[in-house]
Amino acid sequence: MPQPPRRRGAAPIPPPPPAELHRRYVAERRSLDDLGARYHVSAWTVKRWLRAAGSRRQPARWATRVTAADLHALYVQQRLTIGEIAAREQVSPNTVWHALQHHQIPRRPAARRAGRPPEVAELRRLYVEAGWSLRRLAGRYQVSYTTIHQRLTAAGVPLRPRGAQGRRRAAGNAATGAPTGG
Repeated sequence: MPQPPRRRGAAPIPPPPPAELHRRYVAERRSLDDLGARYHVSAWTVKRWLRAAGSRRQPARWATRVTAADLHALYVQQRLTIGEIAAREQVSPNTVWHALQHHQIPRRPAARRAGRPPEVAELRRLYVEAGWSLRRLAGRYQVSYTTIHQRLTAAGVPLRPRGAQGRRRAAGNAATGAPTGG
């Protein structure tokens, strides 16, 4: 006779009545975390219960109140970022993003946060003579480690071994004037 499959852990906690769960989530606008704490389960379990009960929360009140014209004025004309609009309206950036989608206002492309890295001569000087690491250079010029690595490699700058051993060797070579090894 086959045995039933073994379960790990405690028996699952039964969900509350769907009407109660719906009322707390939709009408009272309780968060998944709040409901999870109330019923002694995870937020993921509450989400699964809500999905099984067919309950969906309406968008945040601000997202339904804001007009397309107001949102267009803030985002397009005043060029405020989603984060700035969220802070100003005291809502989450996700709410602003959903409102932009709802009103079919296209998002701007993400702004570049940094300019081009410095000329290779400056990178070479800081890397070879000053002993800066690739990560330090990347942080200083707000570009990726890979960008710095590619620029130095393309310029024929010999790269030090990774880690503390490479830094010690570079420091010793700088003191003696010997060329840095690869």
